[in-house]
Amino acid sequence: MPLNVVTGLNETILHGSIYDYLKQELGLIMSGAFRKINADKPSDYDKLYLNCGEHDPVLEVEQVVYSKDGRPIEYSRSRHRYDTRSFIMLDHREP
Repeated sequence: MPLNVVTGLNETILHGSIYDYLKQELGLIMSGAFRKINADKPSDYDKLYLNCGEHDPVLEVEQVVYSKDGRPIEYSRSRHRYDTRSFIMLDHREP
């Protein structure tokens, strides 16, 4: 998250809902996200922290979340065990 846009972050906020803070305290409204989802073989790090086997597929999600005015607010890359997460996509556009 760009610190010049997402100001005032502290440990308390990070342990709660960052998106509630963005909306309620900073007045930022999210408009959408670009997401890339792909399957990959697990790395040694995945095997250790996701507790997956050598041949278990891992889902990787890379995303950029945008505010209503088009500014990128979040970039993240996460990895998930295939049997613990699922993703549903809804593409909504205002008329």
